[in-house]
Amino acid sequence: MRTLWLPAIVASICLACASTARAQAASAPAAPDNIQRLLNNVEQLVLAGDVIGYLDLVSGNANRARAVDFTRSEIQPGATRVVVKERDRVPFGSTVPPTGYRVVADVFVEYGQRGRVSTWQLDLQRRGDDLQIFDQQRLSAVERLFRISLDPDKQFTATGLTIHLEDIDITFDAG
Repeated sequence: MRTLWLPAIVASICLACASTARAQAASAPAAPDNIQRLLNNVEQLVLAGDVIGYLDLVSGNANRARAVDFTRSEIQPGATRVVVKERDRVPFGSTVPPTGYRVVADVFVEYGQRGRVSTWQLDLQRRGDDLQIFDQQRLSAVERLFRISLDPDKQFTATGLTIHLEDIDITFDAG
């Protein structure tokens, strides 16, 4: 009877160790790859309003006028916060590693109390170990986003307030 339990205990311990190792590997952040490093660099350039720095990332055989037009509309001075997040990437070419990538990224730029959200498509090409921007375009944008905040020094009184929504009605007698 004792020998039947021993293999079960050993198997349980092995499974527990494997599960713990898998959970730790899944929770560990992945090291940034070349694309993520480039997007982090673009994020810092947009925050600084550095058009020239962005153009330095553009490949020499890219359409320079198109890149300049893009930077004029997308990189504005005065940003107080910028977040660039990769949404999708598709490799170019049939070689390993690929010759380039088409990356779609969501870009949030805050200018004090207002902001904008846009989606960019960046075509990147490999130059040795680095990636350069070959083409770029804005796919969509939402402008004039405003941060709304409450003034804690101002208080209001609501009496008989009713809020009607599709699935619920809320009534405040006094508050």
